[in-house]
Amino acid sequence: MMLKKMAARCAGATILILLAGPLLAQNVLPRYELGAGDLISVSFFANPDLSGDIRVRADATIVIHQIGVISVAERTEAELQAELSDRARVVFDRDVSVTVGAIEMRPVYVMGEVETPGVYPFRAELTAQQAVAIAGGWRRTQTENTGIVLRVETERQRVLSARAELGQVRALVARLQAEQARTQAGTDVAALKADFQDFGALEAALVLGREQLDAALRASGIEAQGLAEQEAALLERRRLLLDEQIAVLEAALGRVQDLRERGLVPTDQLDNAQNNLADVRSLALESEALVFNARRAATLAAASVASLDLERDFDLAEELLAARRQEALLRTQLLASSEFLAKNGATVPGETQTDVQRIWVLYRMSGTGETLRLDVNNATHLLPGDTLEISYVYPDIDDS
Repeated sequence: MMLKKMAARCAGATILILLAGPLLAQNVLPRYELGAGDLISVSFFANPDLSGDIRVRADATIVIHQIGVISVAERTEAELQAELSDRARVVFDRDVSVTVGAIEMRPVYVMGEVETPGVYPFRAELTAQQAVAIAGGWRRTQTENTGIVLRVETERQRVLSARAELGQVRALVARLQAEQARTQAGTDVAALKADFQDFGALEAALVLGREQLDAALRASGIEAQGLAEQEAALLERRRLLLDEQIAVLEAALGRVQDLRERGLVPTDQLDNAQNNLADVRSLALESEALVFNARRAATLAAASVASLDLERDFDLAEELLAARRQEALLRTQLLASSEFLAKNGATVPGETQTDVQRIWVLYRMSGTGETLRLDVNNATHLLPGDTLEISYVYPDIDDS
């Protein structure tokens, strides 16, 4: 529901497609192997035509007249020297003294939190710490700049303000989620009072007030629905009675008409019977209209009761969504301000800069052409062609 920590952030990261590698053995002189791009010196004693400086080709081979093509991949100077001596012995049918030495080896690359990232010449026994020194040392912060100092103070205040407001918003989110769960479960007011006491007196009063209002409205709607249904039932009974009365009056009118045709009753008696039947029929129609209105009132009352729950669910969902958006906005603001402070060497309120860690990572090409990622330290010796990346991991920012 709510995160207690924001993830640690790394500065100066470079995106590469890599294969994860093991932790490199520390403080051990590495094996310097020749590779493509290296410039080496080859000297054959008493054979100046074969001697000279040779640049290793892209396929990690060299070509020497009379000797042929020789692969230098994953070979040291001593191993290449032994290989050339063996080949020269075969070619000249005698022992030939051969000397191999590296004039210029592949450069190293220094990246990340250094003052001048870039490409630097390799030299023997170069350590990661020495590579940082060659690259100008650690990246300097700019907090001495007046504008940055003012920005730092502003961001510090934003961090404090965002933390305080974030706590309030998270409490609101928790209360809305709990209220939503209790509403869906149909918990009564007594249970709500016990469950919401942890949110404080004001929060509990708000929840209980809303629940009591909804309960009162629901009870009123149910009562109105019941009264309307009772009224509809009574009016329906009245309409049935009027229908029975109409049947009786219609039969009586038929008899009076028969007697009038035979001249046994006066005309005014027939008129009275017809008027009585018309009056009752009018009452029956009026009663039918009243029954319809009563049933409509009952339906509206039932709908209002149902809409109370839907309306409350909608209001809770809308409030929760707004609170969630506010929470995300505050977390983003907190993250941005804290990162600015950390990257400019300023302490985040409530944190200490001693928790900042340097991460040393070495990227090295394997013999199969894959890029290995190796976790190292400042005393690790580099090889030609290595890429050293230094990044910072800043302390976890407590947004609770």
